[in-house]
Amino acid sequence: MHRLSPLIAAAVMAALAGCVAAPPVAGYRTEGAQMSSIAAFDPARFQGRWYEVAGFHAGKCAVGAMTVTRQTTGQMLVTEGPCASTPPRQYLVAPSGAGRLAPVDGSAPLWVLWVDGGYRTAVIGTPSGEFGYVLNRTRSIPADRMQAARDILDFNGYDVTQLRPSGL
Repeated sequence: MHRLSPLIAAAVMAALAGCVAAPPVAGYRTEGAQMSSIAAFDPARFQGRWYEVAGFHAGKCAVGAMTVTRQTTGQMLVTEGPCASTPPRQYLVAPSGAGRLAPVDGSAPLWVLWVDGGYRTAVIGTPSGEFGYVLNRTRSIPADRMQAARDILDFNGYDVTQLRPSGL
């Protein structure tokens, strides 16, 4: 019986490891990656004006800013934009779980992945990985909260190497 030297065995294992395919990425998220929304989400504190400070765009116009207004029905009116090339977009969302908002028009759900304790910075995304945004109450974000947002996106399967500043 022939035995491989430890050095040769290590080289063979390294070569075989290179043959394992990386998990496929759906949109900006690794397909099948676990994703969680914030359990302690407070819709009343989430309403108001948010500015996109970073996001996943793929050539699309960034949302730039988003205003969330609670309605008497419990739904929330979301106004995104304006974009340089398009007018603002408005749509209604309804709570569909802790930190989860379902657009009534059936478009991609919004999951609030994280909000800092002061509701100054938020991270939203969608399970499909179609988009993800870092939102802030002001146009500039402190480095520590931006790092926390990046960590949350990474934890939820987003490819943070594709996260781009919004340019505001």
